[in-house]
Amino acid sequence: MKNIFFNRTIILILSTLVIVFISGCSKSSAKTPDEVVDTIAQGLSKNEPQVLWNALPESYQKDINELLSNFAAKMDKDIWNKTFELIQKIITILKTKKDLILTGDMINNAPVDKKQISENWGSFVSILEIIVKSELADLEKIRKLNIEKFLAGTVSDLMKKTSELSKLEKENKYNKELDKL
Repeated sequence: MKNIFFNRTIILILSTLVIVFISGCSKSSAKTPDEVVDTIAQGLSKNEPQVLWNALPESYQKDINELLSNFAAKMDKDIWNKTFELIQKIITILKTKKDLILTGDMINNAPVDKKQISENWGSFVSILEIIVKSELADLEKIRKLNIEKFLAGTVSDLMKKTSELSKLEKENKYNKELDKL
C-alpha cells in the first residue's frame, strides 16, 4: 500500500514536470526548459508546490480556474457538506478510538505492521485534518479559490506532514524521491 502511494506521488510529480516542460512557463524567471524543470524541482523539494502553478502559462491557469469554478457551481452542496461532515466524524473516531481500532480484527488480520501504524497514527489523522479544515471543505471557497495560495498553504502543509510521516519509515521513500529532484 505504501509503495502504491509513493509510486503514484512520483508519477504525478514527474507527469507535472513533463507537462510544464512541454508547455513552457509564464511567471517563472527560468528561460530554458532545463531551468524550468530545475526551478520546479527545487520548489517541490522545499515544499513549495506553488512553483507548479507559477510555471503554467496564464491560459492554462485560466482554464483550470474555470474548471474548478464550474465544478463548485455544479456540485451538490448538501452532498459535499455531508461528505466533509462524515470525514470530520471519522477523524473524531480515529482520535478517540485509536486503541479499539488497533486491537480490532481488521488491523490484526491485515498484512501490516501494527506498531508502525500506531506510531504514525497522529500524522495520518493530522493529514485528514488539514484537508477537512482547508478551502476544500467549502464549495464557495473552491469556486473562488486562489490556487497559488492554496498550493502554498494547504498543499504545502500536506507535503510537510507527508514528509514527517515518511521519516518514520525505514525507507523514507517520499523524502528520498524529493531529494532526487
